[in-house]
Parts: sequence; C-alpha cells; structure tokens
Amino acid sequence: MKKYLIVAIIAILIIIGIAITIKNKNTNTKTTTISNQPQNISQTEQMPSPSNYGNYPVSTFPTTSQIDYRALAEAELKKQENQKEQSNTSNQQNLPPQYMQLMGGCNKTIDDIIKDYGKVWGNVKPERNEKGQLKQTFAFTKEENGNFTKIFLKYARCEGIVNRSIEKCYSLIKNTGLLEKSESVCKDDISDLFFIATLYDKTTSANVKMKACKDYFRPLNSGDDLIKKIFSNVSENQFCEFAKDGIHNLCNNLLKGNLINSKDLENCKKLFPEKPSDCDKEGDLCLTSIAMMNNNVSYCQTDECRWLLQKDCNDIKSQVIFTYCSSYRRVEAAKKTYELNEEMKQKELEFQKQLKGGKNAEQKE
Repeated sequence: MKKYLIVAIIAILIIIGIAITIKNKNTNTKTTTISNQPQNISQTEQMPSPSNYGNYPVSTFPTTSQIDYRALAEAELKKQENQKEQSNTSNQQNLPPQYMQLMGGCNKTIDDIIKDYGKVWGNVKPERNEKGQLKQTFAFTKEENGNFTKIFLKYARCEGIVNRSIEKCYSLIKNTGLLEKSESVCKDDISDLFFIATLYDKTTSANVKMKACKDYFRPLNSGDDLIKKIFSNVSENQFCEFAKDGIHNLCNNLLKGNLINSKDLENCKKLFPEKPSDCDKEGDLCLTSIAMMNNNVSYCQTDECRWLLQKDCNDIKSQVIFTYCSSYRRVEAAKKTYELNEEMKQKELEFQKQLKGGKNAEQKE
C-alpha cells in the first residue's frame, strides 16, 4: 500500500513539471515574437494600447515590487534642490559662473551689503549684553575692511560715471559712513569724463551736452598756466560751440576762428586729439577721447574709460559681492564656532552641577 502511494505522488509531480514547462515555452514564444518585430516603427506604434495588453508578457510591465521608491524620492529631492539653487542665482544678480562657484551660498546683494555697514563691516561698534558686559564682536578684520572698502568705492565711482550722475555715486556711499571719501571718489575728473562722453553720445540732449561742456571748461580755464595761455582768448560759449563738432575737430576749428595761435596747436591736440599719435604717454584723458571717438576699448588706459564704453558696472559689481562674501563667510563661520563652544561650555557646567548635586545627595545619605 505504501509502495503505491509513493508511485502516485511521483506521477503527480511529473505532470506538474510538464505543465510548467509547456507554459514557460508558450511565454517565451510570445516574447520572441514581439522582439522579432521590425525596429523601424514609430515611437507611438511601440506603445501598447489598453486593448492589446493581453498580448504582452506580464514581465513587460513593472509591478509594485519592481518600483524603486527610494530612487524616485531622491530624484524629487534633487529637483527641489535645483529649483532652490536657481532661485539663489537670481538673488545673486546674474553673477558670472567663476564667481557663482565660489560664493558658497552667500546671497548678498548691493543693498544687503550697504545695510550690513556698521554690523559686519566698516566701523563696527561692540555691543553690551544685559549685564553691561561687552559682547563678542564678529566683523571684518582691518585688512578685510581696507580691501573691501577700496573695491566698494570703486564700484560707486563706476555707477556715477556710467549713469553720468554724481548723485548716483553719492547715493551708494551716503549710507555707509564713508562720506568723507565721497568727494574724491565721486568728483575727481568726473567733469572731464562727462564732457567727453556726452560729445560722442548721440542720445544726449543739447542742453545736457552744453552743461557738461561748461562744467568742464571752468576748471580748464583756471588750471595749468600753459593751458590758460592756450585758451586765454576763448570764452566759455565759444569753446562749447566749437566742441559740438567733436573733440577731434576742436583745435582746428579754434585755430580757424583765430581763437588760438598756430604754435599752440600741438599742445591743444594733446588735450583734444585728432588721432592717437597726438597723445603723449601720460595722456590718459587724451586716449579716452580717442577710445570714445572710435568706440574702441583697446585705446583705454583707465578703468573709467572702459566703464564709459561698456556702459555698465556688472564686472566690478560681481567683484564687490564676491569680495564681500569671501569675508562674510569667514565671519559667519567664526560666529558659529564661538556659539558652539559656548553651548558646549554651558552643557559642561550643567553636567558638573548635576554631578556635584549627586555627590552631595550621596554624602547626606
């Protein structure tokens, strides 16, 4: 009896094995049929329609167990981080990539930097705590202040020149406590640059050009003795009338009008050149005139000349923010280190108190 039972079990197992083999063979046949279909069909045709799902093997479609939810979550987090970085990029006012890579998450704008004066940079005064004790101060070092102030004032001068507005220069400085330096930063040689710029700017009105010319002529006629001698017979109105025709024609027109002497023509052209060879080696303003005349920055010998031609301060602005953030990150790191140390000291004191309290309790017992 036991012998017959064993034979029956073996027979059942054989039948089950044959059935599984036949099923797998049919499945493989269907898969092979699909994979042998032509490859040059369109992407739309490759997508199975709902009515044809039955013709595809089950393995074609992912099951719940095959979905990597962790990978999906990581992808979503990465997407959110990218969106945050894009938002930070707009806050950094379109900084060039070479600066963006080094910013380290510092999202300061020019307005933010100005507001930080007296708090992080500049004349930072130490504060007192509730007990009247001086609090720890976290600010730029003397060297950092010096380097940053220099480049910030340079940016303010650039904005004044590009916008042809001394007030624009003042507006950036007035809230920083650097007003004592604004006179030299915002005014030195500005009238010279404005005069040259307005003459070759077709969008400048006649009234603005005339004002710029008069602002330039007044100090010109009261400066160097040689210059005063050359233009001794020229009035303000005559000078500005001839200047309308361009700096390159100014000296020749003054000569034709018998307002300067022929012997002074060469020296006149060192101030108001007709061509590059008229300028001497130290004639920065002379070469600025040539650069503006030809709209060619290669003639420029100074930053001011380049700013006039480029008509923006984006590069110097990026340097301001980058320089500021480099020191700002150091200050923030020092502040966090100090706070962490203070927190650890406080915990140590609390631990010592608890330990002492425990010993006292034991002694009483």
